[in-house]
Amino acid sequence: MHAWAMGAAVLSVIASGAKAEEVVLSPSSAWVLDYGDHRCRMTRAFGEGPTRTAFMLEQTQPSDTFSWTVAGPLVDRFGKGKVQVQFAPAFDGFEIDHDASLRVAEFGTAVASVTHEAPPPTLISRTAKPRLRSEPDALSDGTARAARLRLLNPEHGRSIARLTLTKGGESVSLSFGSLEAPFKAMNACMDDLLVSWGMDPAELREATTAARWINSVPLVGKIQEFYPAKALEEGAEADYRLRVVVGANGRVSRCHMILLSRGSDFAQRVCDIMRREARFEPGRNAAGEPKPAFFSTKISYRVY
Repeated sequence: MHAWAMGAAVLSVIASGAKAEEVVLSPSSAWVLDYGDHRCRMTRAFGEGPTRTAFMLEQTQPSDTFSWTVAGPLVDRFGKGKVQVQFAPAFDGFEIDHDASLRVAEFGTAVASVTHEAPPPTLISRTAKPRLRSEPDALSDGTARAARLRLLNPEHGRSIARLTLTKGGESVSLSFGSLEAPFKAMNACMDDLLVSWGMDPAELREATTAARWINSVPLVGKIQEFYPAKALEEGAEADYRLRVVVGANGRVSRCHMILLSRGSDFAQRVCDIMRREARFEPGRNAAGEPKPAFFSTKISYRVY
């Protein structure tokens, strides 16, 4: 794991709006990019002293969307409830639920979400066994759109000047200037991550069909039957990102369960099942040759 920094720190600015009490924060640190083993994360501080706030942008796989977190004393003002979010001026606002339970070390209360509406996750429990739901296109029948390696678009990043969070009469804005350079840095980090998985980013960009899980029905049932006894007794829950690398032979060569939230360790059994029993139709290039690919979905463990 290593870090990369860019940009210059400037002083924060506080302003007041006519309709709501608005706090506008300018950067107070450089961007720092963390090349993790299973994810890429960019962090920057905004404001100083009692308004010091952290913004984190994160991905666990190549994608045209990202997860984000804002943490700091000003988030405490929101309390629980609906929060309006806008990456402005390019994109429309949207609403998220904020339960005020998430915290980030050194900054405090946090609000977090993704830049798109996530699909329904897998729910695994002793009493409920809903159908496994993948990321968009991940269970596609193999179209060029599904196979395309999706990355953050720097042109979109250039048009994002700020992030604004609003609840009632409180509003906090982080002044980015632009997210073009951070998006480019995240894409470079993702290429590095793909190489660490044993994959060729250039080959993935040339793929015309995606890997397709062909025995998902019986394996989903096996995965859903398992809930660790200790975790069930304690009422422990967790959210994971399941990511597998599919070889040209259609077998799982690598498997990772990435913890997305607080929770117990449910990971090992799922990866054992995937490595031993999962079968995929491999991804293919324009010549029809089978090539390595990756498959990903979110799994949520819940007790009912």
